Amino acid sequence: MPRCTPIAVRLESIFPKEDMIPKEWRLSGCTGLNEYLLNENIVGRRGRTREVVSPIWMSVNSVARPRVIGRIPLMGAEEALSTLGTALCAYRQGLGHWPSMTMKHRIDCVRRFSGWLEEKRREIVTMLMWEIGKPLKECHNEVDRTIEYMERSIEALENQATFPLPGHSRIGIRYAPLGVVFCLSSYNFPMNEMLSLVIPALLMGNTVVLKPPRFGNLLYVLLAKGFQDSFPSDVINIIWGDAEISEPVMASGKIDVVAFVGSSQAAHHLLQLHPQPYRLRCCMGLEAKNPAIVLPTAQLDVAVLQSVYGALSLNGQRCTALKIFFVHRSIAEEFIQKLVSVIENLAFGMPWEKDVFLTPIPDADRIEYLHELLEDAIDRGAGVLNESGGAIKGSFMYPAVVYPTQKTMRLYREEQFGPLIPIVPYDDLEEVITYVMNSEYSQQVSIFCGQSFPEELVKHLENQVCRININTICQRGPDHLPFAARKNSGVGVRSVVDSLYAFSLPSFVTGSIGVTRHIQKGE
Repeated sequence: MPRCTPIAVRLESIFPKEDMIPKEWRLSGCTGLNEYLLNENIVGRRGRTREVVSPIWMSVNSVARPRVIGRIPLMGAEEALSTLGTALCAYRQGLGHWPSMTMKHRIDCVRRFSGWLEEKRREIVTMLMWEIGKPLKECHNEVDRTIEYMERSIEALENQATFPLPGHSRIGIRYAPLGVVFCLSSYNFPMNEMLSLVIPALLMGNTVVLKPPRFGNLLYVLLAKGFQDSFPSDVINIIWGDAEISEPVMASGKIDVVAFVGSSQAAHHLLQLHPQPYRLRCCMGLEAKNPAIVLPTAQLDVAVLQSVYGALSLNGQRCTALKIFFVHRSIAEEFIQKLVSVIENLAFGMPWEKDVFLTPIPDADRIEYLHELLEDAIDRGAGVLNESGGAIKGSFMYPAVVYPTQKTMRLYREEQFGPLIPIVPYDDLEEVITYVMNSEYSQQVSIFCGQSFPEELVKHLENQVCRININTICQRGPDHLPFAARKNSGVGVRSVVDSLYAFSLPSFVTGSIGVTRHIQKGE
């Protein structure tokens, strides 16, 4: 019989019985929704719905089973276009009540919504845990970061030194809205990623059509109430359903801006649907394959701890996660030993458990894809170096350290977006630089180098990626810094200030009043 390790034993009982869930984090029952907001009215419907399944499975008679926690409507093309029509009417070619509203009034609406988020913190955190499987601490961090982002955006608008605004004079520069913004975002930060697009778009006077992420739908049943309480009802418009409802919205040609966080393949498909794609403005955060480069001079304890957090925070389901590790061959064995030791001591379990780091994954398709990548690597000569690495129990996948990863393997070039840690031994930095230059993705890189600054390596990389992290992980924050990417990893720049510019254009009045001047011939 195979030897049962402590990790394997704990994996077998990872999912709780109903009575093991702390009372404060229990769901009262299924959340159902089969209605939507249209022209200030709640429209009931009898159309199709879809079950929302939690990544937190339940143990029933010692068998782990998925749990349905709600339903959402599946809109059709006609309903989606009606919702788009509401956003168009609210904008009314720049003459609607929202784009015509004073900046102060729009700011008041955003502040009202920010206060609503704080009031509903516990409900939001509960939904994030049950829909995304995110650890409790990270759920609170997402709420905090979102509220802070909104306040920083308001400060940027009010501070003319960082974002120029017109004075009382009608002659001057102001920043005008672009029109109707279509916002689509990813499920790993279902509230923060979306609202970091929606809020700057609204502040600049645009109206919004919002499609909730693939996972995190029930969160938007809750947030919709906050939108209703804080904004005019036709300013933020939600379309519910699967990917096909995006197609008629884009094909209408009525969308002015696409704000998207997801895959480059999905982004390409969206843009191709618009009849005049050259007129579209885009703000997009896409996938990445951020490398970590561990130099022979690296302080290994620092490099290992940063690598574990960078690769496995939120199960590695971040575009900014470290996705491939280039470790100098002379230190590879020691690096891997330390890495495995840290991983095998990580707490894993349910999101509400104390100090938990690894939690269930919401996307069953992603787990299947990760398994395929791992099998491909093993078939092509790699080994899994940590016990239980790659083990799957329901919606949970235990991290796998994969070594040696080679060019022939899918894991070498494809973004895994999950808890797989491919390690590539290298002898010459030219191998690593060539990888970065030839990659389809180009967002960030982390260099672990000890005390000496890697001047030459940075020179080679600074025109290849948009952020170089020295002895620390790749990350998006803090939000006042520009977040950008090259190639298939993104379009545009996102930060508190850059996002405000992304959803507006300068509009200015110039000339003179009350001055008579004769124009000389030739002037």
